[in-house]
Amino acid sequence: MGRCAYAPTVAPLPLLRSSLLLAALMASTLVGSALLAPPLAAQTAAGADTLATDSTARPRPAVRGPLAPVRAALADSAAARVPFAPVDRALAGVVWTAPAETEAAIADLVAMYRAGVRQVRTDLVEDTVLLEAASLLGMSLWQDLPVEGLPAAFLVGRLDEAGALLAGALDRARPYRAARHFGLASASDTSDPRARAYIQALTELAHERGAPGTQTYYVSRFPRDDRAAQAADVVLLDAREADPVETLRRWRAARETPVGLASFGTGARPGQAGGWRTVGTEAAQARALEDAFEALMTLDRPPVAAFVYRWRDAAADVVERDQRAEVTGTRFGLLGDGDVPRPAFEVASGFWTGRQRVFAFDAGSGARQERR
Repeated sequence: MGRCAYAPTVAPLPLLRSSLLLAALMASTLVGSALLAPPLAAQTAAGADTLATDSTARPRPAVRGPLAPVRAALADSAAARVPFAPVDRALAGVVWTAPAETEAAIADLVAMYRAGVRQVRTDLVEDTVLLEAASLLGMSLWQDLPVEGLPAAFLVGRLDEAGALLAGALDRARPYRAARHFGLASASDTSDPRARAYIQALTELAHERGAPGTQTYYVSRFPRDDRAAQAADVVLLDAREADPVETLRRWRAARETPVGLASFGTGARPGQAGGWRTVGTEAAQARALEDAFEALMTLDRPPVAAFVYRWRDAAADVVERDQRAEVTGTRFGLLGDGDVPRPAFEVASGFWTGRQRVFAFDAGSGARQERR
């Protein structure tokens, strides 16, 4: 908002009162300007926000208060020194469910940024303050439409509804460079060729209506038998409790569509006794994640994105939808109850930031193991 002054119109007054009137008018002008114009520091911050968003962005007011933790994190990271280079941002991803409260969600984004996360796969983000925060942090948000586990015929039947959701998300995302990836379906039957029409129609909508650089993806359960890959920009594969490199290899043996990992990692059963050789322990979860990162970093063709599953343990509603090991008490979160970090958090953050690449875990015999 530009500076402006409000000066009331007055009738002529006797000469003896003119000096008092002039002083009053000047005071009114200064007060009006001070009330209506933003402080210089806020103008500077707004200019900095603009640099962090897409060049095609339409003008918008900067949100200042909630973003203070974001700017603090950026200032702190400028002085960070680590012994190794961070992993490529394609491997610095995590699956995240945003808290309902804006303040809590921003705190999560800042915590993930400090841990080295640069890409986040999540649900559709409607809060533009979060889109702004992610953009300032240089993070990419991969947003899933709420279309999950459907047969191909049902996908086609949901096309109008999904198209409306996608159109709204594309319009909302335009000013924010963090929001350029949109997931069209998760774990639905893309082995059926009829699913291709759904994927193709929404991809065309995203390219036509989205900001420059907008891409579509979907999460496939069919690394060998998928039939819709050519209709999307990227396909993501679920590699939980599986070898992520072998999962990528099976996909690439049959097709050339760019591929990534929608989720990878191993779960832990809280309270499970034993060391990293015992399945279900937190040490085994951490060791499996270390092995996965090492293998992914050696690939000549790394995945276009890879998301550790997940930032914190899933809430009850997510567990109920999962229909996988989580329903038996297994938890995948890097953060457990009360957001206490599991050993897997130290592994992921070590690779993401370049802080550490070799980790010691108890093998279960009481001896500490530097490497197997």
